[in-house]
Amino acid sequence: MKWKAVLLSVSLVLLGTAGAALAHGAQVEYTIGTVVEIQATYDTGEPMAGGQVTVYAPDDLTTPWLTGVCDDAGRFAFAPDPGKPGTYDVQVRQA
Repeated sequence: MKWKAVLLSVSLVLLGTAGAALAHGAQVEYTIGTVVEIQATYDTGEPMAGGQVTVYAPDDLTTPWLTGVCDDAGRFAFAPDPGKPGTYDVQVRQA
């Protein structure tokens, strides 16, 4: 299964089980299993605590499938719907 994460409008295709992306002074590390876990930090290492997370399912990339907030360590996890295989877009923003 192929996953795609978007951080601050920069795409990262998730094909492995762990990795990182760097864009606009922010970094997202991720692991993929039955649950997708991300950790968003600034390039200084400071967690993106309270970062707004929006997840889009592969069958509708215009309507949010899930929204949430990063915890104090910048972490957020979700379980993709097995009935909706494909590429999920994940956006993390800090207002």
